[in-house]
Amino acid sequence: MTFEQRPPHLQWNQMQKVIIVGAGPTALFLAHCLLARKSYQVEIYERRSDPRQIEPAGQRTFPISLQARGLGAIRTVPDLEAALAEAGAWVSSTLLHGKRGNARRIERKLPLLLDRNQ
Repeated sequence: MTFEQRPPHLQWNQMQKVIIVGAGPTALFLAHCLLARKSYQVEIYERRSDPRQIEPAGQRTFPISLQARGLGAIRTVPDLEAALAEAGAWVSSTLLHGKRGNARRIERKLPLLLDRNQ
């Protein structure tokens, strides 16, 4: 948030500073919600490189399946669901892989599947 964006009744020294560690979807959504209140300074720290600056062949995929609760939160931000749906895919189930190589399919009610590297 820039100085011009802060509410007139708050000075920088009156705003609460929030540090968020990790730039996953929940962290970014939290940052958005705090910044929308216009009374927080938000800093986000992420240890991984910016996925837009890494060769796709060297990336691991990090798929995220947004279920009903997550989609409910996303729907509170105007136009966010439509933008995510354009980048993601609606799926009918989630496939979980265990450490021993076994897989388990869970049927879902149209979750939205996104790749964090996109």
